[in-house]
Amino acid sequence: MQPIEVFIRMTVDSATPMSGGTRPSWFSKEVCFQSVWNYKDDYTRITVLFDGDIPENHWIFNYCTQEKTDTGPPLHIVNMNAGSGHASLLLQLAYATSQSLDDNTIVYILEDDYLHCPDWPKILREGLTTSHMQPAIPFDYITLYDHRDKYTLKMYEGLVSQIAFTESCHWRTIPSTTDTFACRFKTLKTDAPITAHFYNADHERFLYLGRHHGRRIGSCIPAYSTHAHSDFISPCMHLGGNRRHVFAPKKKENLPGKPQDIDGSCPIQNSG
Repeated sequence: MQPIEVFIRMTVDSATPMSGGTRPSWFSKEVCFQSVWNYKDDYTRITVLFDGDIPENHWIFNYCTQEKTDTGPPLHIVNMNAGSGHASLLLQLAYATSQSLDDNTIVYILEDDYLHCPDWPKILREGLTTSHMQPAIPFDYITLYDHRDKYTLKMYEGLVSQIAFTESCHWRTIPSTTDTFACRFKTLKTDAPITAHFYNADHERFLYLGRHHGRRIGSCIPAYSTHAHSDFISPCMHLGGNRRHVFAPKKKENLPGKPQDIDGSCPIQNSG
């Protein structure tokens, strides 16, 4: 099974997105985190890079365990002091690329306001494995988010995408994505200088990578995640009921105990 390393940059809860607009009624950063944490598997490790001081009673400590959990490695928390969303992206990338990982490890660079469907690790692996894709599109970057704006904005009128399918869903080529994306560790390291150069311009970054370095970006359809921004919810997402694409966080009583119950586990590492 291909390992997945998830690096989530997180701040204290915010009622509004950084880009403005409004949040959906169901939104909280904990709900978004739950949708990632609850459906990880034994080969998925999650690191939270928390920007700023972490309040002592912050909900993130509810997910700490001393030993390996029943769904993979325990949570790792790194404290950083970036002070802004763009600066925290640079620290997130620097931390991720500094790790000793196999070049083929899947790295998921994640913001803290994306809600995920069950089986999201399986879908990440499918999107970056051409042997199980027809036709085989060698994606360098993928996202589980289906960008609503690529269907509605005038700038995308006439956009042509190549379509492929894997066991679980279809995939389309897209010209760009957000600062939430997955790729191989080798790709992340190779493209790190370009990613850092375009630290405040995700759209332009991926256009540059595509035009000048031949990078291909893929998005699964229908989506297996959505940005928690009321104007940009992934199409065809069903937030209740018994349909296939359902956000159904496990009950909180099934989650790891609070910090006082786990004898000081989940130590916080400073990023320096």
